Amino acid sequence: MNPEDVERAHKLLNERGGARAMVKLSKTARRDNMTDDLGDITQPTLLIWGREDVVTPPSAGQGFLELMPDARLSWLDGCGHAPMIEAPEPFGVAMHSFFDELAQRGMLKFKD
Repeated sequence: MNPEDVERAHKLLNERGGARAMVKLSKTARRDNMTDDLGDITQPTLLIWGREDVVTPPSAGQGFLELMPDARLSWLDGCGHAPMIEAPEPFGVAMHSFFDELAQRGMLKFKD
């Protein structure tokens, strides 16, 4: 991970308001769990998951994939819970590949 990102997160979590916000967010994530609704998501969906995610483990990503009828799962090795920050280039490659697939399926049109 980028040292500046670690420093920013550390600073934010050490501020009283930041720490409270993180605790509140964690509680709502447990309470407002969407697992039962995932099967209703019929749009093509790309899940990008870090193999070293200790917040939401890889088994959860595999479970989401199995519940969603038109989902893809892209694994990022050596990456934790924030792949868009920890591995922006592989994250972007995964997204572009997914967009290309959608374009081939006629579900996405690129503007010139």
